[in-house]
Amino acid sequence: MSEKPSSSSVSSEEDDNVLKPEVLEKYKAAARISQDALTRVVQACIVGKSVVELADIGDRTIEEMTSAIYNVEKDEEPIEKGVAFPTCISINECVGNYSPEAEDTRKIAEGDVVKIDLGCHIDGYTACASHTVIVSSSPVTDARADATEAAWVAADAVAKSLVPGTKTIAISAIIKKIAAAYGVFPVDGVLSHCMKRFVIDGNKTIPNLLSASNIPMDPNAEVELDDVFCIDVVMSTKEPKTNKRGQIIPEVEGEPIPPPAAPKELGDKFRPTVYKRNVEEQFMLRLKTSRQLMSEIQKKHATFPFSIRSLRTKLPRIGIKEMIEHNMLSTYPPMFLKPGTFVAQVKLTCIVTEKGVQVLCGGAASASILSAAHHSEKAITDPEILSILQKPLTVGSAPSAKKNKKKNKKKKSAEKSQEEDKKKKEDNSKAESK
Repeated sequence: MSEKPSSSSVSSEEDDNVLKPEVLEKYKAAARISQDALTRVVQACIVGKSVVELADIGDRTIEEMTSAIYNVEKDEEPIEKGVAFPTCISINECVGNYSPEAEDTRKIAEGDVVKIDLGCHIDGYTACASHTVIVSSSPVTDARADATEAAWVAADAVAKSLVPGTKTIAISAIIKKIAAAYGVFPVDGVLSHCMKRFVIDGNKTIPNLLSASNIPMDPNAEVELDDVFCIDVVMSTKEPKTNKRGQIIPEVEGEPIPPPAAPKELGDKFRPTVYKRNVEEQFMLRLKTSRQLMSEIQKKHATFPFSIRSLRTKLPRIGIKEMIEHNMLSTYPPMFLKPGTFVAQVKLTCIVTEKGVQVLCGGAASASILSAAHHSEKAITDPEILSILQKPLTVGSAPSAKKNKKKNKKKKSAEKSQEEDKKKKEDNSKAESK
């Protein structure tokens, strides 16, 4: 992979983000893979399964499926594709970004609330999805179900609120109302981003909770036609502590963890494991390990976030440390709330079209993997929210009908040609026998 994104299909940054048919199809292809990977991890999420195994299923599925599509001839420029966000398995009070290291021994236990988060890209066009699983052999209707259902309903409502001309900052109020109805709390510091080609964290955002520390870069930003949003909704069963600025104070056993990384005495499980290359930052690294690591990142993860588990360079943390010192890497630190808190997440990718919002993966597209056994006993009664939830959505990322018609036409033409060839052979055979 090159440091600067490239493609044979588009020639300028402006053209990159116009939803032409070929661009839309790449988004849909990435979404189908993300949804398939998410479904496989959800199905494997059972008591006794290791977090490393689950993360490997997600990443491996994405790598295998992307390797089978959009391949080019040897003399053509290859299309970049693969993992856009490494599979994270965040359990219970862990809010997110927990992509386990290879040596992680943690396993799924009865009663765990497991958040699965991943993403795929084709030629820089990204589709991300997340789903929350309550691992329980018996039905759950307690606060865990409240948070999970609230996240699901809020993500659905946010998607249905993406009407061109709507200010993104106004949508946050919908999340807060739904959280209140279920008796749970939106987690601060979480943002839904409008995505662009090779950019998963665009500047147009929707705060999960509007607070002093979580104000969008552009508070006047509006939803526009052809916007591609990654909707990320995160709910907590307990209200997180905040400081005077309204920022969440992460806790472990009652002790605050100073961001971005936890003190060493709290254990390695709190170390960041997800990073992203800051392509605009350049520096001649001093250590050989750092230079080897830099070379690997340039080839495999030049643009998108990656997990330390995916690296093959020996002692990668030595190189990571030097790269962070020179601002060459961004860190995605895992954040934990107080033990006994349960956090639920729903993430979906959707497109704002002339006919309405189309959910490509996650959210409503994950309805088939939603557990009917676990449900909240609370419900939405607010007329405004109910009216939003009644709006229609287009769900799924199947190829367009027009494309299918062309495929069917080609198939019928090929079958007809085969029949004609078969008939000719039979006639020739009869003629020869005479």
